[in-house]
Amino acid sequence: MAYAQISRTVAATSGAHLCDLRRAFEQYLRIHNPNQLYEGILTSDGVHLNDRGNRLVADVLLGHLRPLIAL
Repeated sequence: MAYAQISRTVAATSGAHLCDLRRAFEQYLRIHNPNQLYEGILTSDGVHLNDRGNRLVADVLLGHLRPLIAL
């Protein structure tokens, strides 16, 4: 079982909150990376996030946290 799936299972069974960035990345790349490029879409080198990747992480985290905290 992949690490991401184990994380989802643990969160579901323990009642922990999970901000599933892997799923967000997969959904984004399915739409915005039809040629399945290794780098340049969300990363600068296949590992380190570029501006677009950092923005996606920030947007997903904010969307996940906003309902959980009183602003």
